[in-house]
Parts: sequence; structure tokens; C-alpha cells
Amino acid sequence: LKFTTDALHHVGFSDIPTNQRIVMVVFDMKNNDQVWLKSGGVVSFQPRWKTLFSYVGGKFKVCDNPTPPFVTGPGDCVVRTVTISKPAQDIIINTPWSTAWRTITGCPSEDDSGSTYDSCMTACKHAASAVQYCQYVNIMGQMYDGKIKCVDDYEAKKPAGLTTSQEALWARVWFEKCWGCNPWFTGVGRGYDPSAGVLTGTEWIVRGDVAYSRLGPAASTEIHHP
Repeated sequence: LKFTTDALHHVGFSDIPTNQRIVMVVFDMKNNDQVWLKSGGVVSFQPRWKTLFSYVGGKFKVCDNPTPPFVTGPGDCVVRTVTISKPAQDIIINTPWSTAWRTITGCPSEDDSGSTYDSCMTACKHAASAVQYCQYVNIMGQMYDGKIKCVDDYEAKKPAGLTTSQEALWARVWFEKCWGCNPWFTGVGRGYDPSAGVLTGTEWIVRGDVAYSRLGPAASTEIHHP
């Protein structure tokens, strides 16, 4: 139990769900990087805001295969670019990570906002400051049909005439819903434990749609059984 607690704390989780079976699987990062490179990608990287903006602002590969086990091939991938203006990037980068979520979104809560305006406003305690955030969540809620659609809809569904602060909010919601950068995401390459209020271990972005057999030997252990 101590190992499980320490491991989850390292990656930014302090609570262990009691109704879910949890299996921890550890892969060799070097093998993972080799597979990613061979597939035309890049090596794993820490998700710092500047790095993320550079990555999506370049020509990056987006793959999607909706059929289990979700392993993709060349025919399942496209190359895309997401444009986020430098001023909008600066708002996200320069807002201290510890207050960034509430400052940028106006939501006074870190609860899951869901995918509709109503669920979002409920999560945000019906705060007037969260109205625009929840409007964007409602738009983003229709983007869950796959990774490629999620990327394409960043521009296709972006409201017209956004101010710089609105563009920063639109981008932050996109990273939340399409990249899984939840309210506790720090953007400094490390996790965060909200219970202890401290930064934890390093985080990494890795490719997750390749066959496990290509990643070499892996170690797994069941850490919780309901």
C-alpha cells in the first residue's frame, strides 16, 4: 500500500478509487522513444507550456483508430498544426500555475466540468465568472469523436473575433478536453498533489497508440482490486 500511495503521489494522484481495479504497468522509456521516432514522431517530453505550444504549433502527427486494441498505422494518421497566438500563449505561461486554473477559467472549483454548459456551471458553483468558460466547454463537448476531430475542431469551432484573453481561455479548454490537462495540470513538467498542496514527480508525454509488444519487456502489478 505504501508503494502504491507513493507511486500515485509521484504522478499526481492522492486518492485511490475503491471501486476500480488498478494495474500499474511500467515500460522502458528508451524503447518507447525508439518506437515513437520510427513512427515519425518525436521523443517523449515533459509537458511544459512552452514545449506544448511549440509542439502543436509545428507539424505534429495525430493518429486515431477507433477499433480495439486501438493500434494505429500510417493510414490512421494525419499531420496538423494548431495556431495559438504568442500573446495568448503568454497569458497561460505567465499566470502562476498555482492560480492559473481559476484565474484563466473563472471557475472557482477544480471539479470535473463535464461536457455540457449545465454540468460545467454546476461544477463551477454557478459563478458568473465561469459563464464563458462553460460556453466553451459546451462547444468542446462535441469534440469527443476522436483525436483527429478534436484537433480539427480547434479552428473549425473556435468562436469568431476572440480577444487575446478569450483565445487563451479557448486554448486552455482545448488542452483540458483534448489533451487531458485537468485543473491540476501545472504546465511545468511536474505533477501536483492537491491534498498535500505540493508539486510531485516528473510527467511525460509519450505515444500511447502503439502495440505494447513493440515497447519491449514491461513490468505490471495489480495495485488495487475492488
